[in-house]
Amino acid sequence: MAQALKSERLELRLTPEQKANIEAAARVSGKTITEFGLPVLLTEAETVLKDEAQRVVSAAALREFAEILGRPSRPIDAVTALFRSGTVFTSP
Repeated sequence: MAQALKSERLELRLTPEQKANIEAAARVSGKTITEFGLPVLLTEAETVLKDEAQRVVSAAALREFAEILGRPSRPIDAVTALFRSGTVFTSP
């Protein structure tokens, strides 16, 4: 499979220390700065976009959720009994 032509550039603002650390790490790894940094950037971008896609819900689902939250509560016998029973934090 032919490798896609890389024609785009991305510029970053860094402190001199950040730049030196990245350059040193790339050099030690035997990689260019692009080879060293691009996989990390792509992985993080994919994670962020995947997380964002999972948070997006349809308008219909949001309306249904709001309707469920707006319903009056109903008593649950087990919960009522629990609140009526004694607590372990006080003496009988």
